[in-house]
Amino acid sequence: MKKYCIVFFYIIIFKAFTSFAQDSLANQTKDLYMISRSYGDSIVLRWAPSTANHWQIANHYGYKLQRRQLTQATYKDIGERTFRPYSLSEWKSKFDTTDVFVATAAQTIYGKFDINKPLDYQGPMAQLYMASQELQVRYGFALMSADFSSQAAEGLGLGFVDKDIEKGKTYVYRLFINDPSGERQLDTITHIVRTSYIYEPKPVMHVTAKEGDHNITLLWNKPINSASFSGYDVERSEDGQNFTKLNEYILRFDAGNDQSANCVYLDTLVENYKPYYYRVIGHTSFGDVGKPSEVIKIMARDLNGPIPPHTIKAEEFEAGKIKITWEADTRTSDHNGFYVGKSISATGPFAKLNEKPLPLDATSFIDEEPVSIFTNYYTLFAVDTAGNENMGPIVSVILVDSIPPAQPENLVGSIDSTGVVSLAWNLGPEQDLQGYRVYKANARNRDFIQLTSAPVSGNFYMDKVALNTLTENIYYKIVAVDLNYNPSPYSEILELKRPDTIPPTQPLITGFKVLDKSIHLTWENSKSEDIFQHILYRKQEGGDWEKIMSYGDSTSQYSDTNVKLGRNYAYALESIDDDGLSSGLTPPFHVNAIDRGLRPAVNDLKGTFNKKDQTLSLTWTYPGEGEYKFMILKGENSEKLAAYKAIEQGTTQFEDKEFYYKDGQQGVNYAIKVIYNDGGESTLSNLVQINFKQ
Repeated sequence: MKKYCIVFFYIIIFKAFTSFAQDSLANQTKDLYMISRSYGDSIVLRWAPSTANHWQIANHYGYKLQRRQLTQATYKDIGERTFRPYSLSEWKSKFDTTDVFVATAAQTIYGKFDINKPLDYQGPMAQLYMASQELQVRYGFALMSADFSSQAAEGLGLGFVDKDIEKGKTYVYRLFINDPSGERQLDTITHIVRTSYIYEPKPVMHVTAKEGDHNITLLWNKPINSASFSGYDVERSEDGQNFTKLNEYILRFDAGNDQSANCVYLDTLVENYKPYYYRVIGHTSFGDVGKPSEVIKIMARDLNGPIPPHTIKAEEFEAGKIKITWEADTRTSDHNGFYVGKSISATGPFAKLNEKPLPLDATSFIDEEPVSIFTNYYTLFAVDTAGNENMGPIVSVILVDSIPPAQPENLVGSIDSTGVVSLAWNLGPEQDLQGYRVYKANARNRDFIQLTSAPVSGNFYMDKVALNTLTENIYYKIVAVDLNYNPSPYSEILELKRPDTIPPTQPLITGFKVLDKSIHLTWENSKSEDIFQHILYRKQEGGDWEKIMSYGDSTSQYSDTNVKLGRNYAYALESIDDDGLSSGLTPPFHVNAIDRGLRPAVNDLKGTFNKKDQTLSLTWTYPGEGEYKFMILKGENSEKLAAYKAIEQGTTQFEDKEFYYKDGQQGVNYAIKVIYNDGGESTLSNLVQINFKQ
């Protein structure tokens, strides 16, 4: 028999195999595990002990396998022999010992292992420690070999192919360690197999790829695929037709030790800007090879930018302008020029001041609009023809502000029937704008009195005027003030006419919050004492106002749940007094219902168990809009929920036959999560527990 030196790659993944694919177990006991697969004309069984010590005991006594039909009460032995590892001569005569998994399996039984290596301590305890380590390693390699090779499983006494079956029947298998003393028969496992459920090869799902610089990273969903596969091959092609396997050994990603959501493979032997085609093929614990995944076409790209500029300087060039100069090495063949970046923070982010890259021979740039109240920070980005950038050093400049804000524009206002004046105007564009001062006079040619003790930060102001006066009009003007208290020119004077009637004052919307499924508004009600009711209106962009709420008490907030995320809405309030006089609608209060990604959840999931057909059935309804799919999560007995099946949009029912059934057992738990194509997700649905009745 050919001897193999087992590579350290397998040592690294040792713990992954000692679990014997526990994620896909149909049944387990304290000491033994068993899984199965039906192929129509045969049933393949795989089993394994739970610990290295149990494996050693079972290798000595062997396993006894028995079978009965589900409707029968008596078990019958399968085969005349006890299942135990083959002799060395049987390995050589029955199998191809040049196969790495066959050779590894035989080595775990008959290979030599030196336990007399020097340790930091000597004596009997050291020898016991090394013997224990040897047994653990042999056990791990044995399960790994059986996981990927049917010959290795047969030779190790860990598998059997039952061809004496009838289609449509359900069989119950019983396995135990064949200890003549009878003590080990406590280590017994039973397993149910339905021949009607025939295995069909599946492709690896949700394979994606990321481009790198002379490398390509492949990723595929671990939770979804681990339910079907225990290992993978990655193949690459340059023409999309002829594929070559990239990995020497089957790739294994242990879900127990690696908490990442994806299996990841990095291909570093690629050229930039050359198209490559990739696909992933799964291997099962029964030695089956799945269908190839969808082919992904991708190419690596240059991701390294050119050398950034150095010796960057910035200084005031003229009043209100800053000049930035630099030196740079532009000898790189793909160098495409420079961007000038600006920020009011040393840590960024830096906004680019030029839309197109500056030419390679450029050594200066003038910022026409630096910020006067904050420190101006500048840097240079060197960019290549592929769009890759590298940032240079950061420099700073502080300007003394002597430039006032622009004259305020579009001052408007109204006076309600109680004399309340509402003023509004356009907010100025200045970054250093502090606010506005408001002035009032009873005539254009009179002195204006300042109403505000401090600058108003918003773009509205409320005043109160007397109505029982012979002065028909009242006049307002405002001044903008920056953070250095530089005043703007006065706005145009606003002339307002006192009303002849006395309707109620207008309410005022004071704020809003956009929540996951609603818009929450707050306001101040009308100050008039004879208010009969308030009315809240809403309209969508381009639509008409619609009444959504009316009240006659002191309500001052409302949550609008009848909104669609991503749309713009306007709200307005109206107050009506007990004589039917209306305040009129308040100025529209515009709100954008930002989409936060949360989608409606399934809330009526129901499940039933058909004992006759041995089928678990799920039904639900879902009113969601857009493109999405349902992700079914499943947990048997006390197991936690895990991703199980992806169901396409339009289907609201599911039948599950992949479970272990036993009267009196707790059953299976299910829940559903909705995953949208635009990245949005729902929360989990209600949990459904389906119990098996006697």
